[in-house]
Amino acid sequence: MHADTYVADDLPPIVQRALSRLAHPDYFVELTPVERFALSQLVRRVDATLTSEIVWCKRSNFAKLLAVSEATVYRLLSKLESQGLILREEQTRSYSGALSVAAIRFTEKALSLLGFNLKQSETLYSKSNPSGRLAVVQDPNQELNNQFATRKQSGESFAKVPEDLRELHAARKLSTPQIFMLMGLATKASTRLSDIWSVIKGKVAQNLTSHALFAYLRKLITTTKDWSFIAKQASTEQVEQQTQERQKRALELLYASQAGRRFDWGDIAIEVCTTGTGFLNCRDSTRSWSAPPASEMAAAFWKQLLEQQLLHKD
Repeated sequence: MHADTYVADDLPPIVQRALSRLAHPDYFVELTPVERFALSQLVRRVDATLTSEIVWCKRSNFAKLLAVSEATVYRLLSKLESQGLILREEQTRSYSGALSVAAIRFTEKALSLLGFNLKQSETLYSKSNPSGRLAVVQDPNQELNNQFATRKQSGESFAKVPEDLRELHAARKLSTPQIFMLMGLATKASTRLSDIWSVIKGKVAQNLTSHALFAYLRKLITTTKDWSFIAKQASTEQVEQQTQERQKRALELLYASQAGRRFDWGDIAIEVCTTGTGFLNCRDSTRSWSAPPASEMAAAFWKQLLEQQLLHKD
């Protein structure tokens, strides 16, 4: 028999159980048939005694086994990773520099859903079923749903997500495992996911899918940028922009409230334009002129008037 050819009896019961869950239509509903098949091929490579250890995947061989291109293999693995089922570690490169062999681990979520973390005594088959048909296995997805069904449990799950990342959880629809996975990767890279998110959240397209967002954040984590510095700089710029916008709004209100009024400002007689646009009609002993609000003189006049109003309010 070829080394890559298996029948059910060749595989340990714990691997058979995992494959039966993958084949069940009510499990892993977020995966397409091709993605399920790809995951099943990774499951077949698991050491039944060390299910949490690395599974090796040579991309060219995997592509041939799945009858797809190597680019499709990369997309399939990215999908499984975005669903919180696998983690890809450092890949080896061929002589040409291309990525060739992937070191993959199943996440705790995957180990639970596949039944790898159950006791060895919990076999795939029911002893009371001599016909050899598969025993009924409770849907692990349903088990997880039941765990978070109550308000208290749901609140506890949401509370685990840092406050500055809850927008990722709610609005962007990344799962809690995905967020914690990204946080762990960020910690290993000596950065903070919250810093990265604070920088890019205003620039991320609103129609970006959760899969694309997960992949984008994971890619940013691997860059050499100083996200802490960039986040502080962006925060400072945001505060300055908000301050300028408040000042602009305050001046617009001031222009409107003072429209048509007259002032003696030093030796200059000033009449505020009735349009409420902030233009000043000025006159002194020698000449008359119009000063737009952005001019040096008008800006100084309005600044002084605004400060006086704020002082009176205090």
